[in-house]
Amino acid sequence: MEWTVGRTRLRLDYSFFWILTFAAWAQNELLWQVLLFSVLHECGHLTVLCALGLQPRQLRLSFYGMALRYDRVPDRRRETAVLFGGPAVNLILWVLLRNPANGALFLLNMLPIFPLDGGRLAALWLPHRLAAVLSTLTLAVLTGLGGYVLYRGGGVAPGNQPVFNAIKFEVCMRKEIEKLLQSVQKPARYAGGELNSVMKDKSKVALRYAFCFPDTYEIGMSHLGMKILYGVANAREDTWCERVFAPWGDMEEEMRRAGMPLFALESGEAITDFDIVAFSVGYEMAFPAILNMLDLAGIPIHSAERTGLTPLAVPPCITLRPLPTSSIW
Repeated sequence: MEWTVGRTRLRLDYSFFWILTFAAWAQNELLWQVLLFSVLHECGHLTVLCALGLQPRQLRLSFYGMALRYDRVPDRRRETAVLFGGPAVNLILWVLLRNPANGALFLLNMLPIFPLDGGRLAALWLPHRLAAVLSTLTLAVLTGLGGYVLYRGGGVAPGNQPVFNAIKFEVCMRKEIEKLLQSVQKPARYAGGELNSVMKDKSKVALRYAFCFPDTYEIGMSHLGMKILYGVANAREDTWCERVFAPWGDMEEEMRRAGMPLFALESGEAITDFDIVAFSVGYEMAFPAILNMLDLAGIPIHSAERTGLTPLAVPPCITLRPLPTSSIW
């Protein structure tokens, strides 16, 4: 929809109604703030423009708020005032209201990247080539910072999204673990973040389940039964099942030297923080590995010494000669 008032065209895009509908449906306060303060930002440009006796060519409301178009002001000082009018509104509201949305809008619009206000100011006062170089360098720095934040895991890992899980294991891994991996062979055994690994918000689950396999990662991940049980357990929204494997000798040595307990592959947290610690065993020769994993985790080996119920150590299903391990479970 479009109207003409004098020399100014007023344009209202249907996308503006879409974003309003989405904001109302999502009930996202931050989105409403960004829309409102974006409109106030353009009103700042418009106020300075009218104060200088100039008239805009177009006012447009669309999905990103309001946009203002006007003929270039021949005087650089007056043009600077018009360009800074929008960010000035956000700066004032940021200082007065201490609102982070205004701070973000101010900093974003002052970046020396065209067509942002900062980019227009740079093109107005700097030589064209220097302004272009500055814009390119700013984009490169922002891209690098964004990649670094993603690489280092600057956010909560999404739930059960394989693409994000596989970006880099540092997304969830504790930095203490990462340091140990520099001194061991095959650090990928302890990395996690594989395709189809399950990540959940631990504050939103009722049960955390450490699924322990008393052998190395390669042996455990080739076990079909473990994959099936892992999938079945994590299909429940109230349960987060994480894998735990026996570390190889070099990793165990580093863990004991650093005083680090046995940890789960997905979250990197000690298995003593879990509600249930369960073992899957295929043959009796794996029993010593179970004892070693319990000791490495800091869980008493004998059941009589485990006075609390958390974590609850669950024995493997044994149908033949369970007596030798009866004192453990």
